[in-house]
Parts: sequence; C-alpha cells; structure tokens
Amino acid sequence: MPINLRLAQLGDSAWLYIVINCKSTPELHRIQNLAQTLTFQVKPKGVQYFLPMGEWRAKL
Repeated sequence: MPINLRLAQLGDSAWLYIVINCKSTPELHRIQNLAQTLTFQVKPKGVQYFLPMGEWRAKL
C-alpha cells in the first residue's frame, strides 16, 4: 500500500516525530496528519520515501 494512501487512512492519528541536534541541544518536532501536511518523494530501491528537511520545517 502506498505511504500516502495509508497515511490518509490514519488521518489525525498519524504522527511523525523528528529529533535534531541530538548531540548538543535536542529539538523535538511533531507533525500530525502527514497526508495533508507533507509531500513525500518516492525513491527507487533502498530508501522508498524521502522527506527533505525543508519540506517538514516549512510545516512547523
């Protein structure tokens, strides 16, 4: 099942937690309802979906 379809089914119960600066001053970012908030890039092999930092940071 494609990730966007599954995330759309989950709606507000889908969350993405991103932690940055783990070694110095950790920052936790939470994003709810990913299907309506973010745009994922489909990647071949290995990494199947990629979320650029600018994409999620713009939604905070």
